[in-house]
Amino acid sequence: MKRKSLAVIILLFLGSGVAAATSYTFGFGSPGGGIFCNYEQINNNGMFGPDVWQGVDNLSVCGINHNATIVGLSHSIPKSAGLPVSGKGVLYADDIYDAFSGKYTGYQWLLFTRLKCSFKQYGWIGFATSPGGIVFGDNYDYLLCSIPAAGKHNGRMTTGMRAK
Repeated sequence: MKRKSLAVIILLFLGSGVAAATSYTFGFGSPGGGIFCNYEQINNNGMFGPDVWQGVDNLSVCGINHNATIVGLSHSIPKSAGLPVSGKGVLYADDIYDAFSGKYTGYQWLLFTRLKCSFKQYGWIGFATSPGGIVFGDNYDYLLCSIPAAGKHNGRMTTGMRAK
């Protein structure tokens, strides 16, 4: 009887974790009114706590047969930071440069997403670093409720910055 009770408790615990999972899929607006060919699919399943996020930077529309991985933490950027994006969201590491090149590049991509699509406020901002540790460029725009689809996107589609 003890084993049956323990099994029921474990199943209830695991079931509550699945029910509490939060998942989002957003497209990235690109400067000039286009849309990036990649899009984020990010979730928090509670396995590592309420503030740990995981997912993929989906590259299928970009013509890449694999995705970049995402891992991040809940984060908030205050307006006083002086960035074009502020508010609550997720700050995450993304291995998009390695995924695009098919090998280790040493380049790193850090992205903050507000997890809310809007054309009133910018919803994402990203920064890249080179192997020498130099931050190059920032990229930001609107977070879109739609995702790109080959031949079915609104506006110009782009792949953004690339590492060589």
